[in-house]
Amino acid sequence: MLRTGELSWRDLAVLVKHLPEESAYRREIAGHPWRVSDVLLTSIVNLLRLLTWQWGGKGKQPKPIYLPGTEPENADKTWSVKPRPIEEMKRLLGW
Repeated sequence: MLRTGELSWRDLAVLVKHLPEESAYRREIAGHPWRVSDVLLTSIVNLLRLLTWQWGGKGKQPKPIYLPGTEPENADKTWSVKPRPIEEMKRLLGW
């Protein structure tokens, strides 16, 4: 089609740009087979588990859930967040 003039290079670029997330091209560019919605849902689940644990305060801190193939080397560690002093937060936020 490119050779016959029925499809211009711009048309091809538009088609490639708007390929669905499930396409082989988009998965190759992203470097993993997960859609944006998969990653966002995993993040939401992890945050809800952490917040539930923080509010309940019982039991061990939950370990984050990772999508298969995305586990970091130190995946056995839990989140470690150190609170910042209120004055430092005010300075960072510009208050």
